[in-house]
Amino acid sequence: MTATTTPKALPILIGAAVTMSLAMGMRQCLGLFLPPVTHGLGLTAADFTFAIAVQNIAWGSCRLLLGHLPTNMASAQRSSAAFCSTSQRWS
Repeated sequence: MTATTTPKALPILIGAAVTMSLAMGMRQCLGLFLPPVTHGLGLTAADFTFAIAVQNIAWGSCRLLLGHLPTNMASAQRSSAAFCSTSQRWS
């Protein structure tokens, strides 16, 4: 890299590192909730982890389908669609 492109790439690199750190931290902390949830709901660990896997696959495929929205919708519609899709994941 040249000296002129290094300052432009540094914020992107830092942002990607922070995002990856948060994502990996959340994935690893999920194991802390496995015993209380499985005991409280009467599920096996395989059932609980399968449910999480299905949720991640559904969320990923939904994000692919919603990826075309920025070019086809107005700003207010995009914002409300993003809010609805995010709130559905958290519920």
